[in-house]
Amino acid sequence: MTEQGNHFLTSGTRIAEYRIEKLLGEGGFGLTYLAFDENLEKQVAIKEYLPIDFAIRSTDATVHPRTESTKEAFEWGLNAFINEARTLARFQNPYIVQVYRYFDMNGTAYIVMEYIEGLTLRKSIRESGKLDQSQLMPILLPILEGLVDVHKAEILHRDIKPENILIRDNGKPVLIDFGAARQALGAKSRSITTIITPGYAPIEQYSSKAKVGPWSDIYALGAVAYFCLTQIKPEDASDRVVDDQLRPLTDIARQQGSPAFLEAIDKALAVTPGDRPQTLDEWTNMLQAGEGWKAPTAKDQLLAKKSQEQTKKAGPDATRAMPSNDPEATQLAGSDQAATLARLSTGTGPRPKDPPKRSPVLIGMVLFLAVVAASIAGIVVFKPEILPLWAQNLGMTDASGKLEGGNLENGALENGNLENGKSGTGTSVPESKLSYPLYVTTEPPNASISISGGQQDYTSGIKLPAGEYKLHISLQGYKTIDASVRVVDQEVRKHFVMERAISREEQQAYDRAAKGRQVEDLQAYIDGFPDGAYIGQVKTWLEQVHQEIAAREERARLEKIEQERLAKLEQEKRAKLEQERLAKLEQEKRAKLEQERLARLEQEKRAKLEQEQRAKLEQERRAKEAEQVWVECKPMPSRAAALTGRVYIDTGNTGSNFTLKLGRFTVQPNAIRKIGASDPYRSLCATSSCYEIRGSFGKQEYTYMTGGAVTSRGEACFYYFEEKPHVIRIP
Repeated sequence: MTEQGNHFLTSGTRIAEYRIEKLLGEGGFGLTYLAFDENLEKQVAIKEYLPIDFAIRSTDATVHPRTESTKEAFEWGLNAFINEARTLARFQNPYIVQVYRYFDMNGTAYIVMEYIEGLTLRKSIRESGKLDQSQLMPILLPILEGLVDVHKAEILHRDIKPENILIRDNGKPVLIDFGAARQALGAKSRSITTIITPGYAPIEQYSSKAKVGPWSDIYALGAVAYFCLTQIKPEDASDRVVDDQLRPLTDIARQQGSPAFLEAIDKALAVTPGDRPQTLDEWTNMLQAGEGWKAPTAKDQLLAKKSQEQTKKAGPDATRAMPSNDPEATQLAGSDQAATLARLSTGTGPRPKDPPKRSPVLIGMVLFLAVVAASIAGIVVFKPEILPLWAQNLGMTDASGKLEGGNLENGALENGNLENGKSGTGTSVPESKLSYPLYVTTEPPNASISISGGQQDYTSGIKLPAGEYKLHISLQGYKTIDASVRVVDQEVRKHFVMERAISREEQQAYDRAAKGRQVEDLQAYIDGFPDGAYIGQVKTWLEQVHQEIAAREERARLEKIEQERLAKLEQEKRAKLEQERLAKLEQEKRAKLEQERLARLEQEKRAKLEQEQRAKLEQERRAKEAEQVWVECKPMPSRAAALTGRVYIDTGNTGSNFTLKLGRFTVQPNAIRKIGASDPYRSLCATSSCYEIRGSFGKQEYTYMTGGAVTSRGEACFYYFEEKPHVIRIP
């Protein structure tokens, strides 16, 4: 049984060329680490495939399926994990996390990604508070732009939620942590409980048989938008199927976006997939239909609030109507929308149901008299340099007490009935005693900041009454920022990252760099515009190009090494083959020589045998002939010998090596004598090769004795075995 070790890789562990620094996060399907690329010397994020329901890590860091029954599901998810990495690596979109590479190791797979420093959208909302349409659209639209490319590749994210959207240091969003492996395993085995994120997952992701598509990611993005606008996570889709208690944004967030914008998000959150927008382009068009919306100003909120308060004071039975010198206030205060807006801005009370109708004239007069009475009574005290916000919103332009549409001096109102500080019946409006500090920081710092259209200069920690304010931020060389900030019931902190103003030369340099992504063009942009608007992107591209070049060079180096290795192997193979061929030739040569030798020996043997056979045959023939001579005893060309039986034979030979037979018997050497020059029988010889043979010759019977015993009897006939030329003489 495999011993189980730590379920995550510890700090300092090395995988490939990466050194693990720490664990960034973990889920049911994998672990994410911060690692250091020791080749490129930079930090990266590495995602490891390790589904805890199906796999465990051994003490040697390898990952194995928990049991044989989970092996198929483990491998199924692993393949989905790798296929997703291959696809995402093709994307070069700043709003989709950049995948550098993937590799197999430890029995599992790893995806190496861009490490992004920034806050998650959830943490950002928790720190900065609710967003409105103008703040949310710069987050939604880039994410939609990035998802378009992903959907074209037939990939769904499947796990969009505030935790999976990071806000970079420059304020740009990026979508991370695609969930293909998670969803693939979810489809393979429904035993997993972590394949969905409640509140953000659409109902179709709860079933392995339901059809998913772009509308599934649209639901999740709609849920994210709902959270950003309300700081409330939507109800779980499975609960909404039974009893849908989700309050539409068009009811609870009217102050934070246009009706078209809010309705687009509500449609994206439809429980039934067919009721939602079906494509990203369709939903984007719906969201942008609400463009042009502006956040309600502090003046709008104040007038609505004053209208509500004065209506309450007047009571439901009030019947007196007074004229009003502020038609805008009359119109806003007398509308149902204004009353609702006031309640939403102050957070008081539930959404009103059918508010009682009140005369716009009555409400306007009450508001007008309240302002005038407060001014005459001297309750409102202005600082010399700054007017209270509610006064600015009512039209006062400076500390002199001038009111747009009238002149308030020395307690007298021109074109009115009040003089010398005297007033009739009215209600005083005291300056708000509750104000909250506002802190605004910028990157780069030292930007010029003004509040509410330049009517107030910003100082760090300036205290402002509750309401909506416009900020105008400018800095030489950077794009101007116009933003809204809401002061409610606590200090507000805002940070803005300013974008560089792009010159024509910089744009041209960037276009050249972006088009070909050549090292010289990228480096030219960096050298020419070190603080340029695109510097981060261009540096990223240059780093990627250097990585690609290094990878190509590494591949070329490895290919060269491999080619040299193969060439060496081929050379060794050929040398070996040549050696074997020569050895074979040598062997064949030796075998041939041996064969020839044996053949020659065989031939010689046969020749010898044949010669011996011929000699034998000849011997036999001669013996037979001798036998015949013996038997027939042919007459010799000589006269009968004396009793001594002497015969002289002149052989003509120079030596004495010859054989004579008497019949079948060989004449013994002692019976042969060479005739010398002084021999009396020399005259019988013609040459010096003349011999005397003693024996019994002639046609007479003889007895041949050997060892005193008779061995043969017969008629002796002479026979010269060698048949050499000879002359026989008988004396």
